[in-house]
Amino acid sequence: MFDPVIAPSGTLLGLLQRGRGDGTLHALTAPRAEALAALNHCVLHDPRHDWQVENR
Repeated sequence: MFDPVIAPSGTLLGLLQRGRGDGTLHALTAPRAEALAALNHCVLHDPRHDWQVENR
């Protein structure tokens, strides 16, 4: 069974992983290095089991 690793919802990474739009706003105000690291992590380690089914 697929068990994704999702960061806590209060973190920038967790907000971006959930894909609700709030993470984008936080990323724009976060330090550039932190925002880029979180975004890079989301792209390289997509928590969705099947990206064609989930559209977050």
